[in-house]
Formats: sequence, C-alpha cells, structure tokens
Amino acid sequence: MDLTALRTRRQELGLSDQKYQFVHAPQGFMIIEPDLRQFEMIARLVHAFLERVDAWVPTQIRPGGGGSWWGSILQKGLPAPYTRLPWKGVLPETVMIDTVWTDHGWQVVEIDVTNRNGLGFPMTMRELYGLPKIWKGTPAAWREAGWQGVVQVMGARQRFYEPYFRNFLRSLEGELIPQADLAAWLARPREAVQLLDLPVLLPVDESDDVTPLIEALLERAANWRVAVPPVHQLSSKAVLALPWEIDAFQDDPIRHILPETRLVCRSRQMPPGDFFLKLLQSGGAHGTFVNDTERLARLSAERRPEAVWQRALPIVKRRIEHLDANDNLVDGEAFIRFSIYIDREGTIVDGDVTGGQESIVHGGRNAILTAPVLVRPCFFYR
Repeated sequence: MDLTALRTRRQELGLSDQKYQFVHAPQGFMIIEPDLRQFEMIARLVHAFLERVDAWVPTQIRPGGGGSWWGSILQKGLPAPYTRLPWKGVLPETVMIDTVWTDHGWQVVEIDVTNRNGLGFPMTMRELYGLPKIWKGTPAAWREAGWQGVVQVMGARQRFYEPYFRNFLRSLEGELIPQADLAAWLARPREAVQLLDLPVLLPVDESDDVTPLIEALLERAANWRVAVPPVHQLSSKAVLALPWEIDAFQDDPIRHILPETRLVCRSRQMPPGDFFLKLLQSGGAHGTFVNDTERLARLSAERRPEAVWQRALPIVKRRIEHLDANDNLVDGEAFIRFSIYIDREGTIVDGDVTGGQESIVHGGRNAILTAPVLVRPCFFYR
C-alpha cells in the first residue's frame, strides 16, 4: 500500500482534517455473488414496502399537521412548516438501506428515505482507495435522471459531511449552500433551481429562530424540482414498526428481512429479550441504544410513542482487511454495516461499508470505512 499516495488522496478529497480520521481498508470489503443476490432481493422488498407506505401515509396526515394517531406519530419531531407541505407521492431519487450480517444472512436495520448524508460516501471511498465499481454509482444514476447542476442546502448540523457533500456535488456540477448563507442566497433573484433536498434546518443555538428561514426556503422551492422530496414522515422509525403494528402491513414480505420492531409507549408490549431502542427521528447511531432498560422504562410510560424497540439480531463478524495503528495491512474481522443505495425503481446503484467492534456499527476514528468489491468472476461498470 502506497501510504504517501493515500495521504495525498485524503487531502485532495477534503479528508485531511483529524476529525475525518478513520481506519483504512484499502482492499475494500470483499463480497461474493450470494451477497449480491441477497442485496438485490432486499432492494426489491424494501422498495415495494415503501411504495405501500407512501400510498398509506396520506390517509393518516393532513396539511397543517395532525391527522390520525399514526399521523401525529409519523410527524413527531418535524418543524411545523414541514408538516404543512402537501404529500407529493414521489419517492426520493435515492433511498439508503442499512443492512448487517447475521447468522441468517444480510438483514435490514434501517431504511433512510430522506438521508442525504451518505450520498458521497461510496464514490469518496472508491476514489480514496482506487477501487472498482460493482454498480453504476449514485452520481451516474443521478446524471441519467437529469440532476445536473443540483443545489444542496447544508444544515448547520450537517457540517461534518461537507467533504462528502462536495465530492458528490462535484460529480454533478452542483453547488453547496451552507445554512449560514441561505438567507442571502434566497434573497437573490434566480431562475428555477434543482434542489438536492429540503433538509430540516435546526437552530444553531437557543437564540436562533430558524422558522422564517425554513418558510422562505419552502416558499421559494414550491415549484422547484427536488431530488429528495420532504417526505420526512417516511424516515420516522415508526415506519419500521408498521409490519407488526398495522394489520394492513402484517402480510408484507419485509418481515422476513427486518427484525421485529414495535412502538414504545404505555399501550404496547415490552421487548422479550435483547433489543435496540431507537428514537423516532434520529440518524445514524445518534438516538440508538442497546438494552437501555432505564430509558425504555421511561419512554414506556409515555402516552404517545417517542421511540421504537427493535429485536436484536444475531449479528456476527465478517472478514475485512484493514490498516492497523502502524499502517500494516492486517486480516481482521468486524461487525459490518453495509449500506445499499436504490433508485426510484428499486434498483441498486451503489453501496458502502462501515466496520466496527461494537454492536451498533457507526462511523468515527475507530471505524473502518471502505467500499465493497465483488470477488471474481464478475463484471464491473467502467
């Protein structure tokens, strides 16, 4: 491994800052054809499930917020301006599905419908390590769908992902607008814009009122094309509980690849064994807890759910070569989170891998970040 070249590529990709330190896996994460077939099956099942949910959600919510009991749960945590938006009935250009390796193969643990944070991860990891593609790649899929020159609004709390955002936008000749510059950007006259998404902008501190900024963005964007529309209700963790909570979804095949997930509140049952506790509106490992019985007891006393519990899967480690602290390539094992990215038809377009020694696999200094490589014989996109 040419470490000098690796350091140079890190700098070129905007990852030289210490906060972007992680464990390198320059050979990628090796998968074989059976893995590929499982991912394709998962993509089909998740896409079909999301289409069913997307058709069901409008029956539960109404413009201006509220609606049924389920409607209020799905909108919990969203700023009021977003709950007033009419339901578009259009899935995002890309949906991210998080899977883990278990005794029963690959299983789904998250479905991130409005997550844009990972869009630049696969291409950045491939460029960093010089790895080949398995699928066409998210940037290529977006270009084919006409998303050239897309504009992305970066929330103040998404600044960690800035290099990955910029790498993704570079491939689309796009532009990044930080939250701090958004008011000035909106004030300038402009033609119709293609937006990457309509993020939920959050206050920088307690004195920061972002409501006027959100309303100005939503007003200007009303007639703009948006790649990841504001269907934030589909990103609620409550959606994962539908196959066990709602009769209309209990026949859905997604139950075969998703662990049992249920709402947490006084009217619902408690987990029978090991569990993960997930707040309804949370991303990545933030808002996820393992066997936190104290937090579970507190949330179980609530009348309206603020979280779901998910039955713990029998996850096991997979082999993954990586550089140790002395930059030696070692053959190790780790728990794997394999994120697959699907388009609006349910076809896989990309994937990335995070490895770790904890049951909640998340990014960070001790995490392995890389891209998948299909073991030969195979055919790669060029």
